[in-house]
Amino acid sequence: MMSKNLVTAREEDDLKACAKLMLENKISALIVLDNNNELKGIFAKSDLIDAYAKYYPRVG
Repeated sequence: MMSKNLVTAREEDDLKACAKLMLENKISALIVLDNNNELKGIFAKSDLIDAYAKYYPRVG
């Protein structure tokens, strides 16, 4: 079911801010907007996992 109150992120938001928004709102994706409130993309939970795996590789 779609929500009328979309949860959005900005292009400059970092991974931690996006993860926090997703957890707080119990959602699996964010709408990403630029400074003109134009759609730039969708940031999904899978994108968060990919970024984490790429930038925080396992040590050892």
